[in-house]
Amino acid sequence: LLVDETLRRLARAAKIAVSVPRMLEQGRSIATEVGRKANAVAHSLTSGWLSAASRTPINEPIGPNRRFDWLTLPLDDFKQVKNLLGGTVNDVVLAVAAGAIRSFLINERAFDVTGVEFRAMVPVSIRPKDRRGTMGNQVAMWLIELPLEQRDPLQRFALIKEHTNKLKETNQALGASTIVQLSSGTPMTLMQRAARLATGMRPFNMTITNVPGPQFPMYLLDSKLIVQYPAVPLWAGHDIGIALFSYDGDIAWGFHADWDAVPDLDAFTDAVRRSAEELLEAALSQG
Repeated sequence: LLVDETLRRLARAAKIAVSVPRMLEQGRSIATEVGRKANAVAHSLTSGWLSAASRTPINEPIGPNRRFDWLTLPLDDFKQVKNLLGGTVNDVVLAVAAGAIRSFLINERAFDVTGVEFRAMVPVSIRPKDRRGTMGNQVAMWLIELPLEQRDPLQRFALIKEHTNKLKETNQALGASTIVQLSSGTPMTLMQRAARLATGMRPFNMTITNVPGPQFPMYLLDSKLIVQYPAVPLWAGHDIGIALFSYDGDIAWGFHADWDAVPDLDAFTDAVRRSAEELLEAALSQG
């Protein structure tokens, strides 16, 4: 019995000795992950959420009534710009939106965009690669300053690409996701907190959301889905919201606006079309 007990204790001691390096390694991994998330949270909180964006003519108080307009553009045009200039399709979308907002404010509202800090809130997916295709939304929010002061479409694109690359490098989507987890909520918790910030401080001027859809036709029985125009809700003090949905080779733009603040929403839609054409032409001429 004494021998058996001695052997049992020796075996347990050996097992503990083997597990110690593993425990230390796990501890280091946890510490590294905590540090990474803390750094991402710090970058997220200092990216503009705690300061006000500039006030513009499309950030007036909103009423109860709405307007909606739409536009369909070829997805290949956006991919062509991306391939020529680098970046992503979403970078192209933001550059097109920036050009349209600049044009609309200058030409339709006689607004001087010099020195304006115009920020877009852009939802981004934080779904892990191994969970793609699963149900439910997993999104975080980026704040992106749109360079309205820049006249050159190529320079606007370059600045936006530089900004989004920095957001990726500093893991700001992870930072927003971590804030959600720390608040024991869901992405809607973050949205509600952002809404309170937007009401009092207005850290951003517009929401721009781009949802990638299937690049093949969808059917309901024998009826083909031709196009789907999305809409994003308006925040307090946001007169226009932009939503996009790519489907079967096209990008469908939906423009949701306050009825009284933007009676000329069609002019904004035209500005988006012209901005897309201008950026494509500039990219082709450079390429």
